[in-house]
Amino acid sequence: MIKQMGSFPHPVLGSGDDVASIFEVSSPEIWYEAEDFLIRFRIKTNDPTIRQMIQENSARMHAKLSCSSTLYATDLGVRKIKVHEDGYSYEASIDQQLIRGRVAIDINVVSLAHNANFQWEMQHSDYAGYEFDIQPGDILALGGVLEFDVEKDYDPMSPPLGSCFRIVRDQYGGRVVRVDFSDPDQVLIYVPEAIAQGLLNNSSYPDLQISSVVLPALMETIDKIWRNGQEVEEEDFSERGWFDSVKRKMDAVPDGGLFEVAQRMLDHPVERVITLSFLEEEGDD
Repeated sequence: MIKQMGSFPHPVLGSGDDVASIFEVSSPEIWYEAEDFLIRFRIKTNDPTIRQMIQENSARMHAKLSCSSTLYATDLGVRKIKVHEDGYSYEASIDQQLIRGRVAIDINVVSLAHNANFQWEMQHSDYAGYEFDIQPGDILALGGVLEFDVEKDYDPMSPPLGSCFRIVRDQYGGRVVRVDFSDPDQVLIYVPEAIAQGLLNNSSYPDLQISSVVLPALMETIDKIWRNGQEVEEEDFSERGWFDSVKRKMDAVPDGGLFEVAQRMLDHPVERVITLSFLEEEGDD
C-alpha cells in the first residue's frame, strides 16, 4: 500500500498541486531472492524537470526502509534498472535477517546539488516567477510510503517446504518451467518472466500457484529421492542440502504414487483450489 505524506517550504512534485505533473509509484513487487528480499517498483512521471535532473545525476531516487519490529532503518540504495517512456524502474535488496513484521519504505527524489535559483518548469501558478534555494538532500518529489508485512504477505516466489525450493526467474527458457538439481542447497524451479509475473499478479491464490508450479517440481524431486543411488548412472543427491528435509516429509505421509505423496506433503492443494477458490468467488457475486 502507498501512503502520501509531507509538507515543505518549496514546491514538491507529488505533493498536492505544487507542480502540474504526474509523479507516482506503481507496480511494487516484493519477493525472496536467495537470502534477501528483492524490492522492485516503477516510477511514472511526465515532469521534464525531474527527468532531466535524474538524467544529469543532479537528483536521485531515495528509498528509506524502516522496520518497527527490529528497529532497523537504512537507505536501500535503489538501482535504476530500466528507463521507460513514462518513467523508470528501480530495484533494491535487503538481508532477510534484518527485518520482520511490518516494514515501511519511504520513496522520494532528493537533490544532489545546490541550486539557488531552482524552478519547476510546470510549477503551480501560485509560485509564478518564484525561485527557490535547493540544498543537497532536499526532497524534490514524493512517491509515498510503501508498506508490507514480512510474515503475513504471501510470497509467491518462495514456495512451501521451508528453504528446500526456490523459484527463479528464467530470462532464456522460453515458455518452459524447468527443475534444476545442480544447486547444493536448494531445488531451483526456473520459470519464464511471463509466468513469474503471473505468480506475482495472482499472489492472492497461493493454492493455484502451488498446484501448478510447486506440485510438479516436488513430484520430480520425490522421484529423484526414490531412485537415488539405485542406478549406476544416476547422480547421488544424498549430500544435497534439500535431500534430508524433503525425505523426512516424505516419510511422514502414507505411501503412494508420486502424485499422491506430493499432494499429501503439500496438504492437498489440488483439493483446496478446486473445491474452495472458485466456490468463494461464486459466493462473492
